[in-house]
Amino acid sequence: MAPFIQAGDILTVTGSAEGYDIGEIAAFVFPSDKRKLIVHRIVSKRNGMYLLKGDNIPARDGFIPEDNMLGKVARVERDGREILFAAGRMKRTIALLSRWNILQVLLFFLRLLPRFVKEKIKMRGRLYG
Repeated sequence: MAPFIQAGDILTVTGSAEGYDIGEIAAFVFPSDKRKLIVHRIVSKRNGMYLLKGDNIPARDGFIPEDNMLGKVARVERDGREILFAAGRMKRTIALLSRWNILQVLLFFLRLLPRFVKEKIKMRGRLYG
């Protein structure tokens, strides 16, 4: 779920009496292996089933029945501080981008951006220095 959730983050997961919405990050277990806990984003829903997918991987988890949903992530804490993650319309936009693997491509280029900017600054220093 990087970059929104990283290794070592502490997650608060709450039950959901009112169901789940597209864009929310949910904890669930696979129907075939109930020992494996997974936290991924809901990218679609249909007839009480939820399509989940990690933001930074190409494969979808498939449609998961509501009975396998354990709750939704209500809070993410990193190094003792709460991390704000997408809410409202933004979470639905992220879900759409993730569903079609566009988010993964955007994240790749965003990781390259600091290196690109650093190289541009070096080049300017050589030209004007």
